[in-house]
Amino acid sequence: MGDLLEEIPQQKEIVLIPFFFSDLKQTKTRPAIIISKNIYNETNQDIIVMPLTTNLRKLEYNIQIDNEDLEKGFLIKQSEIRVDKIYSINQNLIIMKIGIVNQEIIEKLIKNLITLLTN
Repeated sequence: MGDLLEEIPQQKEIVLIPFFFSDLKQTKTRPAIIISKNIYNETNQDIIVMPLTTNLRKLEYNIQIDNEDLEKGFLIKQSEIRVDKIYSINQNLIIMKIGIVNQEIIEKLIKNLITLLTN
């Protein structure tokens, strides 16, 4: 997690990370929510994340969040969690932590993911 971050990333944290474009040559720094459970994060170099977007499209599986949904931190704009975009990324690529979502958001996220993956 770089020299500035010493703690193991935790599920529910919103972090800034580089996201690769589809050509895998260029990146853009974007927020993402850590969805992998803490024991996984402690025993692996990677974390599993879902990106946040401020392009509110209200798609079926997206989850809208704003500052009321955070236990800690601050979002500059209302955002959506892209449940249909799951990434594994090395913990060392975390640029900074910007917030923590509440348990209700995690439960919605899990419910939407299960709905997305089942008939």
